[in-house]
Amino acid sequence: MGKQAIPCDNGGLGMKQFDAHTYSMWYVQRPLSETAISRIICGMYEIPENTTFEATLMIAAWSGYGQEDAIVVKRAAIERGLGVADVFRIYSDELNVKGNDDETFGIPENSASMKQADYSKLDMDGVPAIGTKLAAGDIIIGKMSQTMQLSPDGSHKPLKFCRSTIVKEDCVVESVYFTENRDGKKQVKVRVRTLRMPQTGDKFASRHAQKGTIGYIANTEDLPFDRDGISPDIIINPHAFVSRMTIGMLIEALCGKAAAHDGRYVDASPFSQNDAVTHAENVLRRYGYDASGEQQFCDGRSGKPIRARLFMGLCSYQRLRHLVEEKKHSRREGAKHCLTQQPMEGRGKGGGLRMGEMEKDCVIAYGCSSLLTDRFLDQSDRTVVTFCNLCGLPAEQAHSRRFAPGVRAGQASYCRNCNDAAHCVEVQTPSANRLFMHELMAFQVGMRIKAQPVARNA
Repeated sequence: MGKQAIPCDNGGLGMKQFDAHTYSMWYVQRPLSETAISRIICGMYEIPENTTFEATLMIAAWSGYGQEDAIVVKRAAIERGLGVADVFRIYSDELNVKGNDDETFGIPENSASMKQADYSKLDMDGVPAIGTKLAAGDIIIGKMSQTMQLSPDGSHKPLKFCRSTIVKEDCVVESVYFTENRDGKKQVKVRVRTLRMPQTGDKFASRHAQKGTIGYIANTEDLPFDRDGISPDIIINPHAFVSRMTIGMLIEALCGKAAAHDGRYVDASPFSQNDAVTHAENVLRRYGYDASGEQQFCDGRSGKPIRARLFMGLCSYQRLRHLVEEKKHSRREGAKHCLTQQPMEGRGKGGGLRMGEMEKDCVIAYGCSSLLTDRFLDQSDRTVVTFCNLCGLPAEQAHSRRFAPGVRAGQASYCRNCNDAAHCVEVQTPSANRLFMHELMAFQVGMRIKAQPVARNA
């Protein structure tokens, strides 16, 4: 899980190179249990152990929120900074000069195609100041383009367009960088920072690849507590160890508990003369604990003692890059494709959620015909097309007199093939079907539609 873990990159290489998407953990710690090979590798390549933090881990089936590798996390631990990280995103733009067209960075005013967004947070150079708080939909880079247009009197007049960049989510401006690319074009890069607090659905993992998502964030008063009033930061289900046999994680938690009481790091190197388990057992006995690390706990919800003895220790955990805030996606209205008039695809474009062939088959198997109509027609690309019931070919739609003056007088539908307007009918059909008919016509294939009235039940 090391490649997916979020590091503590405070002013490191990722910050200096203006990487497109970087993460940085707030608080990281040196693991209490280390091996000789890890110290050698980190010293050889000068890699600091900067992705882990120590968490008080309990192995128990507490409540039903720990099923299927889910973990329960203490809310107070998150509020103190457990797993809190920042995500840095880069917004960039450059000036393109072609012929009489010119572009400049600045605050767009009196320009065509002005966006429905807030321009007030821009400075005169077209970017916000460092530390400015931006909301989703605000302008982060202001850019104007100017071109020469031929006016009705025959003279050339400048016409300005707004080519600004909109920020996608709430953030804070971290840094601004003006430079030139290899072609000599002026370029601006703005790095923004967004706080990512751990929430339900975020992914965590130990160094033994015991990964899982947060299933529940519990209050401190609800969690089990021992004789000293200590409650766990993370609760993991014991069923995660049965088939995977990650015994190293149990040893690490036991050694971490001993290291916290003894005040010394534990050398957990395998195949060495140091027996980490025996050392941890001796330390725990010295401080009045059972050698197995198990303790008696009380349930915070009822206040009654838990009859079974539970294991609790300290284990190194990592927060992985798979954040639910960057994956969740839903849509009610949004952009459509210019050809098919169907919703766009992809979270970045604000697209819809695809209902594919297999989902369609399930709906058919249940007999939900109205749901099929709603998903594949009404909520997708329903359009009204005018057909002639004599020849079956598409006809001109009804339009006002102001539309295409001089083409045809009147507002009624009209079939140019039959020179008739009495048999034109309007048919509701998917826009993709209309596009398919037009493509067939390009191959000299005519699809003819004969419409019949449908009686709908009241």
